[in-house]
Amino acid sequence: RRLIIGEEAETAVREVENVIEELRKKDPEIEARVELTESKVEPMEISEEEEVVKCLKRAFEAATGFEPIVSGFAACCDAHLLVNDAKIPTAIFGPGKLELSHIIDEYIEIEQVVTAAKTYAMLAIQCLGSA
Repeated sequence: RRLIIGEEAETAVREVENVIEELRKKDPEIEARVELTESKVEPMEISEEEEVVKCLKRAFEAATGFEPIVSGFAACCDAHLLVNDAKIPTAIFGPGKLELSHIIDEYIEIEQVVTAAKTYAMLAIQCLGSA
């Protein structure tokens, strides 16, 4: 379980322990324990109004003709270090489906790679080219 913005690790642990206790009420033979194994990865968040997000949205739309959907990222990457430690607003974008990552038959469809490449090219042309 990952933490969300503003949440403390201890709160998350208690939440999971409470779920286990509720399950034990239904089945006393349930054996489980909660262990905090990693709490170094702090959640990060930036505003949709950050220039990097605006540029990426414009680049995606120029490359695909579709307005992008901006959302949170339900996985872990190094962006938290850039945002939280270096104070660099960072947007996460790339090809592939998250549910297919880190599995035995992990793959990315060629069309997704092409779309990402076009978006990166448009990002460089539109946003970095004018700098």
